[in-house]
Amino acid sequence: MQFPIFLPVLGLTFIVVVALAYNGWRLRPKPGATWFVLTMLSLGIWTVGEIMVVVNTSLEAKLFWLRFLLFGPAITGQCWFFFATRYTGRDSLHRPATVAVLFGLPLAYVAHGIFVRPFPESTLTDVTLTSDGGLTTLSYGLQPGPTAYVAASYLLVGVASYFLFTKFLRSRNVYRTRNFVLLTTGVLILVGHTVSLLGYSPLPNLMLGLFLFPLGGLLGVLGAYTSSLYYWFSLDGLLRRISSRFSDVVPLARQFIVEEIPTGFVVLDDEGRIVDVNPTARSVLGENRRIVGKRFADVVADDGPLQVLLDEDGALEETEAEVWIDEGADSRCISIRVTGVGGDEDRDVGDVILMHDVTERKESEERLRRQNEQLEEFAGIVSHDLRNPLNVASGHVELAQAGNEESLDEAAAALDRMEDLIDDVLTMARQSQTVEETTTLSLDSIAREAWSNVDTADATLVTDGDGTVAADESRLLQLLENLYRNSIEHGRPDVTVRVGTLDDGFYVEDTGPGIAPERRSEVFDRGVTSDEDGTGLGLSIVESVVEAHGWEIALAEGTEGGARFEVRTERGDGDLSSLAGDRTSAGS
Repeated sequence: MQFPIFLPVLGLTFIVVVALAYNGWRLRPKPGATWFVLTMLSLGIWTVGEIMVVVNTSLEAKLFWLRFLLFGPAITGQCWFFFATRYTGRDSLHRPATVAVLFGLPLAYVAHGIFVRPFPESTLTDVTLTSDGGLTTLSYGLQPGPTAYVAASYLLVGVASYFLFTKFLRSRNVYRTRNFVLLTTGVLILVGHTVSLLGYSPLPNLMLGLFLFPLGGLLGVLGAYTSSLYYWFSLDGLLRRISSRFSDVVPLARQFIVEEIPTGFVVLDDEGRIVDVNPTARSVLGENRRIVGKRFADVVADDGPLQVLLDEDGALEETEAEVWIDEGADSRCISIRVTGVGGDEDRDVGDVILMHDVTERKESEERLRRQNEQLEEFAGIVSHDLRNPLNVASGHVELAQAGNEESLDEAAAALDRMEDLIDDVLTMARQSQTVEETTTLSLDSIAREAWSNVDTADATLVTDGDGTVAADESRLLQLLENLYRNSIEHGRPDVTVRVGTLDDGFYVEDTGPGIAPERRSEVFDRGVTSDEDGTGLGLSIVESVVEAHGWEIALAEGTEGGARFEVRTERGDGDLSSLAGDRTSAGS
């Protein structure tokens, strides 16, 4: 036996072939995976036969292994052709008759020439042993039959390379790199074998393609077993730097449509890795760094709203959901739909996540909901609250007509209450409309102006510092006036009302008796009041003003046991930090 210096290269080829065949076997559901495995098996037969032909020195041993070797090239080109057609979506070429002809004829000829007719005369010509530099090689030519099927096999590899090249041109990102590796691997085999047949190989009587195969095959192995290689090594930028013509390879439609559309999309492969993402989706994910190649589950924050898309194992579920994404002071509502991408035989090859910003629609729905609630409240006021004083007034008018003139005073009082109710209802209707424009106002100034509009008797106003708040001036005045009246009407005549700043808003509190904890949840409800002459709409109006601004209001206990209303201005438009000490105003 002989072991030339180039033998380890053939050994490496065999190792690469086995590794790629195993990976293809694992990926059998994917389009073309089975044909890829068959291609690697035929190359494996070819490589083992070539190794054994090389290491043996006798003519009989070399011819024995040559019989084994010939089955490899008899089917390698066909397997690669059917892999490329399946992988590139040309399934119409996979007709049973086509497969039978392309495989049956060469296999039948090789089997007949080896086992039926005398070998090697049936298949080879001019078979001789040659020795060059201490290396014994088998020299031979091919009969017309084998020459024809070798030429047909090379033609099939060339057509397959064309199919892969067109797919390479149409692809981008990770797919372009992967298609480049597949294209390179096939072309290296084709070029190497062609050089050998033309007699230009530096290794006489050996197929150069088997020695060149590891150059592309190793990239395939690395990409298969460390899949992030394809994601992190992108050919797009490199090709554009080499030639501006490659800029036209990526369709312009993607640049001007997909990249610019307000709909976000994320494309995942069957392992949950991101293979494509547009800027809109990046803004939803909150990621500006490179995320192509990462698992979607790793990009999504553990406690983030997008966790609703994942199951307990971190796998993406086909679902539809609406989530709110916080963006500093604002938030957006995103409608998300996850859809599987089907491949051949109804198998999913990945997922697409579509993201639509539906914030305006949700806000419109919320406004409509509030308006419907207000309509129900108004209907309740008309049917109940106004009906009671109307019945009272009607009854006293009948008594007055009967001669009881004192009943006119009671009727007038009932009509006054009706007027108050109507005024409050109209006020609530106006204050509940969403605020479109705001003005930056001094909290100290607006608090004092509102105080001057209220009959404060012996009550006292204290402003704790000054700050600014972005609000509709007339509505903020209404809010403060109603809170002042609430404190004065339910507190002592000399009650003190304090207005001060919070880190994220302002507060109004008094030194009155306060509100029991069990009643705090109902004070903003329509008609709730402890004053016999009150309408029960004052605090409902306050809540309407707060909601119209997009704020929040909460009731707590004041520093001296009274009622404390805390208004949180969520937008953070105003700077409400304290700038000065207490300022006091006596009641008028």
